[in-house]
Amino acid sequence: MPLLGAAAAAPASPLPAPAAAAAPATEAKPEAPRVELGGLVQVWWAGQQQSVEGDRDPTPSYFRVRRAELRARGEVVPGVASFGVMIDPARVVDSDPERVTMPDGTESTSRHSTLRTASVLQDAFVTFISPWVDVTAGQFKIPISWEGTQSSSKLLLPERASSSTTFGDRRDLGVKLTKCVVDREGSGCAASYWLALHSGERQGTSEELAGSARKDVALRLEGSPLPWLLVGAAALASVGERDAAGARDRAELDLRVTPGDAVLQTEWIEARDRVTSGGTTVWRRGRGFYVAAGYTLGGKVQPVVRVGRVDPDVDSDAPDAAGYGTGARASQQEAAWTAELGGSWLVRGDTAKLQLVAGRVVHAHAPARSQVIVAGQVAF
Repeated sequence: MPLLGAAAAAPASPLPAPAAAAAPATEAKPEAPRVELGGLVQVWWAGQQQSVEGDRDPTPSYFRVRRAELRARGEVVPGVASFGVMIDPARVVDSDPERVTMPDGTESTSRHSTLRTASVLQDAFVTFISPWVDVTAGQFKIPISWEGTQSSSKLLLPERASSSTTFGDRRDLGVKLTKCVVDREGSGCAASYWLALHSGERQGTSEELAGSARKDVALRLEGSPLPWLLVGAAALASVGERDAAGARDRAELDLRVTPGDAVLQTEWIEARDRVTSGGTTVWRRGRGFYVAAGYTLGGKVQPVVRVGRVDPDVDSDAPDAAGYGTGARASQQEAAWTAELGGSWLVRGDTAKLQLVAGRVVHAHAPARSQVIVAGQVAF
């Protein structure tokens, strides 16, 4: 009995606690689109002097809004899809001094307007991103001229070298495949490629909208084995209707060395253009190069020297081989040496700076020209 009573007195084992109810699953919210606004405003004062038959023309000077870029870019679907749009109203009409003959037979320097870009639209593209390749379609820069592919806010001098603007530094509609294939983990890209197919027509023109069977295929390869060394090569060739005027070929080599506060960069471009001369269409060979060097003192002052040469027609020394007559347009089709000395006061790096450059252009036949540019820019 005592045993039975002891058993009765033993407490019952507790029941297990009920399991906690599982929290309802919630879907992860997609990342919000990221959009960045930016721009570049650059204002010039420029003066030119042209020597004609031993005399010096009165120096024309003018103010000019050289760049007024406004851009928006970002990722609509972060890591998957991005976009970019940029306009520049300052590029609609460019004007240059030109020596002209007046009705009474006297010569004078006046300014003429040249419609160089028919639209304020510079860039407009969409990009789809993947681990292997980024696919971009729209309007963007062609990969010819390393300096031409870089932002205008980061130029060593207010304007790009003549060889860059003659044979590259332009935009076109098309599609491109790009990727940094070797990332240096925070210190830049060690190797990249850029393969593009472009319409091959002049930007913002009726020819661009009409289209043609001719297209431009371009490839740029860049390698940076060391953080301060960049080597690059690029090529472009027209495919389809290569016998028609407007077809073009380009080949380019680039080198940029940036040890410490010093910078040395150079480009060499070989070109062929299909042009009409004397009623026949022929290939015209061109060539251009430049070498630029600079050094930043105290993080604020950067003196720069640049020397270059451009020859749009290396097979002819005639002053009017391409049928451009005389004057400003003819001088643009002649071989010319350019020497420039200038520099920048880096108020806050490339974000805010003042630039000064004095240059001398010596043409094969047209009068030599001297130019001074004072530029102020703000980039954001």
